[in-house]
Amino acid sequence: RRYGNIFTILLGGKYVTFVTDPLSFDAILKENRSKLDFSNFASQLVFKIFEFQGPKQYQKVLKSHSTKYLMGSSLAVMTQAMMDNLQVLLLELDADMKPGLQEWKQDGLLEHCYNIVFRAGYLALFGSLPTNGKSGHIQDLLRSQKVFEEFRKFDRLFPRAFLSALLPNEKQEMKRLRRFFWDILAPQKILEKDNVSPWIYFSQQQLADSGVSDIGQSQNNLILLWASQGNTGIVSFWALLFLLKNPEALKAVREEAEGILRKMGKERRPGGVPIQVEYSMLQQTPVLDSVMEETLRLVV
Repeated sequence: RRYGNIFTILLGGKYVTFVTDPLSFDAILKENRSKLDFSNFASQLVFKIFEFQGPKQYQKVLKSHSTKYLMGSSLAVMTQAMMDNLQVLLLELDADMKPGLQEWKQDGLLEHCYNIVFRAGYLALFGSLPTNGKSGHIQDLLRSQKVFEEFRKFDRLFPRAFLSALLPNEKQEMKRLRRFFWDILAPQKILEKDNVSPWIYFSQQQLADSGVSDIGQSQNNLILLWASQGNTGIVSFWALLFLLKNPEALKAVREEAEGILRKMGKERRPGGVPIQVEYSMLQQTPVLDSVMEETLRLVV
């Protein structure tokens, strides 16, 4: 009330400007990019959290790679890989249990959504172990579960780590988690895997060509993992929660999905063979698209 809709305060030793009027957002976003530059903040964040100091023009190269490999035909390939991994994780028996010992489990909606979506994304981006019968497949499932559990610990410490507000034991835990991820995301280990996303593969190659060390490449891989997976599981949780609380919307999404399956001759039958979800199906879902866009509007 005293200072109006736009004001600047000194917070934690830094000046922060608040824009509280939504009608002002468009005018700000239409300004020249140099007036609203995220680069300095991003550089501080990646160094403070990930201890990564990229080569000159790192932000420009990363943007170029992301534009090239996260759009068009490259995005279609990655989306299909994501869908395939989602199906495996949703239908797969527990990797650490013998057949016949399966039983229903109860889990929170957030933890379930975050677990499945994160692990599918991790496998789609960073690839799988070279095919070696069922053992390699099981190892992928077990390793992705371990990566998810450690990522959740990392994610919980992240905000306070950036604010330099970690307790001594939490600082030690953060160091341990960094070393864990630097090890599993080491460039040599990535190169030994199958089906690595071109986004990851060529980003790593570009850094190597620029003289960045192996540990620097590992640090960058952790940044890409966090940037790509930090919100996806949470958004899927909110989308599913909103649908469960709105039967009319859930019915519309179901009818849309079943209509696409009938159109493509892949009707769902109880006890039948699992349906292979194809990228082309996701291009025919205006109702589901609107659900996701509304979810993003509400929670991001």
